[in-house]
Amino acid sequence: MFDLHHFLGLLADDKYLNESLLSEKEFIITSLPPFYLAAKLAVGKYKSSEVTTAFIKKHLIINTKTQVSAQLEQEIVEALAMARFLDCYFAATKTTIGPLHGLPIGNSQLEIVKRDYQVDDDALGVVKLNLAHYDLSGSFSGPSSPRLSPNTCTSPDASPLDVQC
Repeated sequence: MFDLHHFLGLLADDKYLNESLLSEKEFIITSLPPFYLAAKLAVGKYKSSEVTTAFIKKHLIINTKTQVSAQLEQEIVEALAMARFLDCYFAATKTTIGPLHGLPIGNSQLEIVKRDYQVDDDALGVVKLNLAHYDLSGSFSGPSSPRLSPNTCTSPDASPLDVQC
């Protein structure tokens, strides 16, 4: 389980290089396109709690935060609690709550998804975390895998929320 205060202490310690505080797996997770990441969460390749933790750590490293406000700490605690709930739900049912099950996403980007696809955020199964940010330009119409080019998607009219490319 992620210990925020311990991590902040490591970040403040000059003997650690900030890059070494993010594992290779966490770096990869935070570099993946959102719908590819959602597809991996949907099949259990990644747990929501590890994805959420990766985004929190990356945000703290990038912004060299060694202290967090009470509001930010509360957002982190709530996001990790939701992520653990979604992990337990998936473990018990082997199903997802929605097409973006377990994906940490900020409120502004969540509004874009809800508006563009006329869906309710409760139906998506997301972890609300304003620290998570994705490049959404083209990711709605692009492939769900970073290895595929836009021309290799086998179902061009599939909804991006289906993650079926």
